[in-house]
Amino acid sequence: MQSPTGPVVYLVAMESEERQRIAALLHSVELPVEERWDLDEVLHAHPAERPGCVLMAVETVEEGIGAGDGPPIPWAPDAPLALVVIGGTDLNVRSAVEIMRRGAFDFLLRPLNDQQLLDCVHRALHHDEKRAAEALARRRLKHRLAMLTPREREVLTAVVEGGSNQEVAIRLGISPKTVEVHRTRLQRKLGAQCYPDLVRMGVRGGLIPEVPPLPAEHERRGAARG
Repeated sequence: MQSPTGPVVYLVAMESEERQRIAALLHSVELPVEERWDLDEVLHAHPAERPGCVLMAVETVEEGIGAGDGPPIPWAPDAPLALVVIGGTDLNVRSAVEIMRRGAFDFLLRPLNDQQLLDCVHRALHHDEKRAAEALARRRLKHRLAMLTPREREVLTAVVEGGSNQEVAIRLGISPKTVEVHRTRLQRKLGAQCYPDLVRMGVRGGLIPEVPPLPAEHERRGAARG
């Protein structure tokens, strides 16, 4: 049986009445809803390739979020799911900023407005769709790379590192023609349309490390002045 692939909304740490009301609202716009005890359970159960978001109720920053130098929530901006915190009246602007800093995608304060809640959920799901698509692409690429022969991986690594057919041939002790045959086969196996595609796939597949981004222009100028 295949796992669901459409978006899902998890309801975490909510009182029964609020949970039922929000679930009914989300069902009214045909959004699947699942109830979980805590964030750890969500992270354990949720497939990375499925877009989704979490609606978690807290009363204070300290409750499940962490404050000051305390332990943060088990979350991060690149976590698998967007986290939306629903807070009580004790949460002020400063608390909301702390919640966002700790990794939440957004926050809402009670009393909840139905349209505001739906808009927030749709934004969170839209945000998470890109992450889920990238996770699926990484899984598919990992599977394709696992199907390569040891020689094909050697050729791919050498090609991704920037070697010409002649250079790769010398490095691996094979003919340039054989390198070209392997490159053609690699493009077919990996679904690459061209050489740059092979490079991107090699980097994403971990065959070579990613090049760190260049510093911002003002940082470079500041370093030059220093």
